[in-house]
Amino acid sequence: MRPHAAAVATLDQQLRALERRPRRRPRIPAPVQFAVMVALVSVQLWIDYRQGLISDLSKLYFVHHLYTHPFPYAQVRIEYPVLTGVYMTAAAALTHGLHAYMVLSSLGLWALAIGCLTVLWSSSRRAAWAFALCPLLLVYSLLNWDLLAIFLMLLGWRAWQRERYSLSVVWLTLGTFAKLYPAFLLALCLVELARRARAGELRRAQLLRPLLSAAAVTLLLNGPFAALNLRNWLYFWSFNASRNEHADLLAWLGLLHGVGPGNTNLVLSAIVLGAIGAGALAVWRGAATQHVAALVFFAFMEMQKIYSPQYTLWLVAFALLAGWEVWALVVLSLLGLMSYANAAIHIEVVHHGRSMLSWYDARIGPAEQGVRLVTIAGVALGAAHRRAASAPRLGSALAPAAGS
Repeated sequence: MRPHAAAVATLDQQLRALERRPRRRPRIPAPVQFAVMVALVSVQLWIDYRQGLISDLSKLYFVHHLYTHPFPYAQVRIEYPVLTGVYMTAAAALTHGLHAYMVLSSLGLWALAIGCLTVLWSSSRRAAWAFALCPLLLVYSLLNWDLLAIFLMLLGWRAWQRERYSLSVVWLTLGTFAKLYPAFLLALCLVELARRARAGELRRAQLLRPLLSAAAVTLLLNGPFAALNLRNWLYFWSFNASRNEHADLLAWLGLLHGVGPGNTNLVLSAIVLGAIGAGALAVWRGAATQHVAALVFFAFMEMQKIYSPQYTLWLVAFALLAGWEVWALVVLSLLGLMSYANAAIHIEVVHHGRSMLSWYDARIGPAEQGVRLVTIAGVALGAAHRRAASAPRLGSALAPAAGS
């Protein structure tokens, strides 16, 4: 009986061990997860299309007389880089009337949003979920054409991870000429290439090909429009240089009071160039390129004299690339929603007379600006501190997902 009793005791111990073992959650199949994400993104864009209070798409349709089907830059000056200018004029040329233009433009931006999701999914499932659940898509996805440049930037970073450096530089250069912001990542990627070439990790040709690719894309994309009408092509630069909305940190602190646009540009540009130089030095010394690019971009947003609410979508995009933790994405999303609410209220206040607008701009505007600037700085400093202490949780800078 003793062997039998010992066997029973052993079996009883094994059963107890199985009871104590934590049960594994049933794993949702990858196609189902992706389908849910596509649905989440699609619903958010649909709500934005139906209920969105702010839209540059409809506003600039009339400002630039897109209903006359002008050829971009040759016949109309546009305050955006060439790819965005081509997008908006092409959508107008393919349609008749505002409704059809908005439908086609929105469908294109929906496709770009799904493209962003797909690229993130191929690199990090957690980052893809964070994008799909980001409430900023609900209010900013169709406000402007930012998703075009964000999609190109994500494509560039995925190609970079796969060590397809020339292709990466092509995508990032295209993104730069949709909206300037991917240039921060592009510049630091080139610094990393130079560092690796100097260390003997890359051949000289592997450094020259991306540089030549960037130059070729820049010339082929901009050359024809600059040749047709140089003044209109330069309008992106001249228009933004002349604007001074005092949205930067120095203006909020009162350090640039009474300073004209020219001197403001010099001071802020010097600070931004200093941040880029510091970031380049950090990458040269081996720091993670995507993390440094995010920090440099956040520093740029502190010194950005022009601010639009949808810029928080870019803050989230850079945070995703850098693999920052969920808390940073949540804080940035709340900031973006606050900025949207402020912009929507400001639009309503405009209709209630000059006296109320003056009060709002004097009391609420500076408070909202202060919250925004302090939050952006806080998130950047917190993310830098957390990264120094431990690895980020959101898929180590978009590391390849299992099974992808």
